[in-house]
Amino acid sequence: MKKNLLWNTIGTFLYTFAQWVLTVLVVRMDSYESAGYLAIAITASSTYLQIALYGMRNFQISDVKGEYQPGEYVGSRFLTCLFAVIACSLISAFSYSGYQYWCVEAFMLIRLAEAFVDVLYGEDQRFDRFDYIGKSYILRGIATVVMFVLGLKLTGDLFIALVLIAICNFLVATIYDLNKTAHLEKIAFTLKSPGMKSLLLTCAPIMIYNVLLYAQNLSPKNTIQAMMDTTQVGYYSSIASPTLVVQLLANVLFTPFLPKIAELYEEKKFYDFGQAMKKTLLVTIGMVVIVNLGAMLLGRWGLKLLYGPDILTHYELFMPLVNVTILYGLVFIMYSIVVILRKTLLLVIGMGIDFALNMIMIRPMVNTFGMNGATYTLMLTYGAYLLYLLIVSLLAVHKEKKRLAV
Repeated sequence: MKKNLLWNTIGTFLYTFAQWVLTVLVVRMDSYESAGYLAIAITASSTYLQIALYGMRNFQISDVKGEYQPGEYVGSRFLTCLFAVIACSLISAFSYSGYQYWCVEAFMLIRLAEAFVDVLYGEDQRFDRFDYIGKSYILRGIATVVMFVLGLKLTGDLFIALVLIAICNFLVATIYDLNKTAHLEKIAFTLKSPGMKSLLLTCAPIMIYNVLLYAQNLSPKNTIQAMMDTTQVGYYSSIASPTLVVQLLANVLFTPFLPKIAELYEEKKFYDFGQAMKKTLLVTIGMVVIVNLGAMLLGRWGLKLLYGPDILTHYELFMPLVNVTILYGLVFIMYSIVVILRKTLLLVIGMGIDFALNMIMIRPMVNTFGMNGATYTLMLTYGAYLLYLLIVSLLAVHKEKKRLAV
């Protein structure tokens, strides 16, 4: 477990760091306007990435009973990627115009490479080969930064730089990841298995949940762009980007434990399951305290170092963004638990209500509080949804205990 945590931490950190570095480099090498284009491209493509991923990774690694075959997971990923890229192209054509549209499309190619390796990572994780995953992340992270710098230096065009990143990510996925996973087990790729249809239907609520969650996360940038301009989105996103380390920490600290937690629940070891959840809660509380202290002490200095003194004219955005990112990380943890408990329908019902509330509130909040109004809206809706997921989890475990006691 220590080795797994180390590889997962190093790899995930470096790849996430590489994508974050893009948001700094685009300001340093270009402008805040280009930073706005990049921010929308990253977040918009993340929404369609959730269609490609289909919420399957947590389901896949918690499939301790072997309900579905590896080939069914890989085959279904081909279909979900195809649907995701078509949806992105069509919907973005109505949502964005000109250069913004092409930047979204370019980043969507990067997302397709991420979706392809994700299903392979799921199989690697089932064999506890986090070293494969970590090395893949490192290779793709290096390729991402190098191609971005070369693209901007040689052409001065953000779109071309993103296309170069996508090409290199696909090369790493096919040359490295596919070969490594094939050494662990033979994957009989299929598109016609009856099990694949069942898999897609089973994971559909998780996919809908993720699409709504990421669309909700995109709403501040879309709203600010519509009510203000792309440059303001650039400021907002630049200040938000360092806070993404919180999401990274939640992912790195929690994901390696998911198969074990799922196994405890499947074996009805409720005491051990509860202890695992308590440890998770303690680690999470520690993370929240450390992040807040670090942000308060180093936030102003760090933002000035990264972007220059101009960014400090919008420093009031920083701490609210730190706290909304913490809430987002906590939602990720509780979402994973609800998936283990297989309460996916309740997951998506709650997210649907939360998304609707967010869309109703966000414009009046921005009118009242400026750009911080978008952040306050997310804080309120994520906080309500986090409480909902906690109640769902407690009731599900209580109900299962009661059923077994009868």
